[in-house]
Amino acid sequence: MAAKEIFLARTINGGGIGTAAGLTAGLLAAFLMALAGEAAAEKPQYSKELQNACIADYKKYCGEYGLETSALRTCMDKNGNSLSKVCVQALVSAGEVSQAEVDRRKAK
Repeated sequence: MAAKEIFLARTINGGGIGTAAGLTAGLLAAFLMALAGEAAAEKPQYSKELQNACIADYKKYCGEYGLETSALRTCMDKNGNSLSKVCVQALVSAGEVSQAEVDRRKAK
């Protein structure tokens, strides 16, 4: 049950804000909704430049994963040594990977 639904259920069932349990439930619900909002706001947003630079690599290695998912990030990391120079440079420019990490992988 979502935090908002818990809050509404408590209010409807007599655990309203006027009671200690209702106040606790209300604060918890507000905290969970704020936390969920922050998590959604922190979702990475890849620029059009990065998407354009890496589209061929995405299709070749990781096309089965949705954009901006942790699975895609893992797949691209796993295939890092095979990615095109254009894509790698765009990833570095976007701050998705450091130049030091790219250099470390090349040295292997």
